[in-house]
Amino acid sequence: MIPIEERTGTMIGEIEVAAIEHKPVMSKEVVEALHLRAGLTIVDATIGTGAHAQKILKEIAPDGRLIGIDRDEDSLALTKERLKDFHDRVSLVHADFRNIDKVLAELRIKKIDGILFDLGISSYQLDSQERGFSFRYDAPLDMRMDRTSQILAYDLVNNLTEKEISDILWAFGEERWHSRIARHLIRQRNQSPLSTTGQLKDAVLRAMPHGVTRRQRIHPATRTFQ
Repeated sequence: MIPIEERTGTMIGEIEVAAIEHKPVMSKEVVEALHLRAGLTIVDATIGTGAHAQKILKEIAPDGRLIGIDRDEDSLALTKERLKDFHDRVSLVHADFRNIDKVLAELRIKKIDGILFDLGISSYQLDSQERGFSFRYDAPLDMRMDRTSQILAYDLVNNLTEKEISDILWAFGEERWHSRIARHLIRQRNQSPLSTTGQLKDAVLRAMPHGVTRRQRIHPATRTFQ
């Protein structure tokens, strides 16, 4: 889904954050697909900053309930602020949607009427420089969706084997030059660890065959960061 976003300032606790007014262009299709009506119990399994959730809650009013799940605590903090007017009908849970059964059991919910998955990274996450998702900024190699996780992109890039890195680049990015990039990353880290997004981007560029970078319509590092 392609969002149209506007940013406004807001305060969550004592921290000022960039609140995102996310207006998904497919909200009408989501409402129709879920057959929303008053009184339903809906799970938004990737609630993010709460744009779809806001629309869903209005459609299932006055007594419908929404369970919002996300791995990103920062996004959940924004969503909590965004949905504060619906607080009595919303349950926000920091979890992976793979554990939906456990989440529902803990909330003592035995039946739901619909579930939404809006998969992918958000512009909010890409624009958060310190998260290290984008090569547009030179930032620490983090890339964690769930910042309570102990494993960073830094750990993977600097500790996985050449084959493991190559397999990841192909499986998740469909990177044509996966073997070549993996081989170059191993050489690079043997000289010094790769610790920033800028270093990873530059290493990928150096790994590319001569002339490839000029022919590609997207940045050569796009699939590696994907």
